[in-house]
Amino acid sequence: MRRLISNRTLWGLHIAQGRAMEISAWVAANGIEPDDVSTDHDLTVEEGADGRVIRYRAYLRNAEGARCHVDGVGAASEERTTPLTVEPPEHWPVWALADERLKP
Repeated sequence: MRRLISNRTLWGLHIAQGRAMEISAWVAANGIEPDDVSTDHDLTVEEGADGRVIRYRAYLRNAEGARCHVDGVGAASEERTTPLTVEPPEHWPVWALADERLKP
C-alpha cells in the first residue's frame, strides 16, 4: 500500500494542525531538501524495487540555485524517489490514495 503523507489539500491541514515543520524535518532526515519538495503534488511512502521509498515531485533549480520556471505553467519539477531511511512517526494520520482502498 502507498501511504499518502501530503498533497495540495492536506498541506493546509498540516499547517493548521502544526505538523508542517515536523514533516519538513522528517523529509530532511531522509536526505531530501524540504524546500525542493512541491506541496502541490503527492508525497508518498511506497514499495520500490529495492525497498520502501519516498516518492515526491522536486522543484528543478538552475546553476545559481534558483527555481526553474516554465512560462505559463510555473515552477518546473520532476518526480523523484529516495530510499526511506526514517519511518514517518506513528502518530501521524494515515491516508490512502484515492485510487487505492484500505484493506481491513
